[in-house]
Amino acid sequence: MKSQKLRLLEWLKKSGSVTRIQAYEKLGIFELSRRLSELQADGHIIDRGFRMYVKNRFGERTRVSKAFLIKAKY
Repeated sequence: MKSQKLRLLEWLKKSGSVTRIQAYEKLGIFELSRRLSELQADGHIIDRGFRMYVKNRFGERTRVSKAFLIKAKY
């Protein structure tokens, strides 16, 4: 069984970015911030500053964060 950190790293290598919603729905990761911090501590370079707007299930505009893998250590 793969760890959440490894699943997240593989996702980032494949797609280049992740949102909290994707992490939860596609990867089963509830604590995305913690997993991103672990990857950064391992030496991976991740940009967590991008914000984007989406509509929620009620049709309201809301802001979400998107993290990008800049450079993987391994």
